[in-house]
Amino acid sequence: MAVANVLETDPVALVLAYSPGGLAEMSIIAVSVGRDVAFVGVHHIFRVLAALVLAPVLVAALSKRDIKH
Repeated sequence: MAVANVLETDPVALVLAYSPGGLAEMSIIAVSVGRDVAFVGVHHIFRVLAALVLAPVLVAALSKRDIKH
C-alpha cells in the first residue's frame, strides 16, 4: 500500500503485477476485476526478467561470501 501511495497507482493492479503466477493468469484476473491489463502485464514481465538477471548475480555473490568464511 505504501508503494502504491508513493507511486500514485492502483494498489490492486500493483499487487497483481508483482504476484507470483503466470502472465496470462494475472492478465485474466486484471480483466475480471477491471484493472489496467497493460500495467499488470508490463510490470509482471519486468518482475520475471529482473529475477532472471539478478538471481545469478546474487548466487555468485553469496557463493563467494560462503567460500571466504
